[in-house]
Amino acid sequence: MTDEVIMVGENRPGFQPPAKIRSDFDQTAMQNRQPGFALAEARSGGYLVGYAAGMPLRPSTSWWRDLTTPLPDGYTTEHPGRTFALTGLAVRAAWRRQGIAETLHDLILAGRPEERATATVPAEVSPAQVAFRKWGWSKVARTRDPQPGSRASDVLVLELPR
Repeated sequence: MTDEVIMVGENRPGFQPPAKIRSDFDQTAMQNRQPGFALAEARSGGYLVGYAAGMPLRPSTSWWRDLTTPLPDGYTTEHPGRTFALTGLAVRAAWRRQGIAETLHDLILAGRPEERATATVPAEVSPAQVAFRKWGWSKVARTRDPQPGSRASDVLVLELPR
């Protein structure tokens, strides 16, 4: 499945070099060993056309590090059951605009026990920004990886139904 996920990732809006996509996949593979990891796939005839992945944040998470916008005290404090991180959502270009991303989004978040979900979306990728806003997400901050040449991403949060 590694190559399939990398191929889907190569089709994400906002070019990412293959090495970055592989690094993201390796991180997702590491995350899938964490309790609560979730993966949803969309397939057509056995062919992976999209996926969503995520996991609950641990109290020791680095998720809220490198924010360029300060948040209120306690906002970034994690405890079990507080935040689910949507760490990946991608659909191959030929299958976009058919509701697949929204279906994967809804599927991975359905019935989650956490209070809220969070995701990062590259600031310059307007289709993703528009979609997440349509699905009810709100921007709470901006983050930038400290790596040279990294791009800024918006940190989004969605309150989950209880």
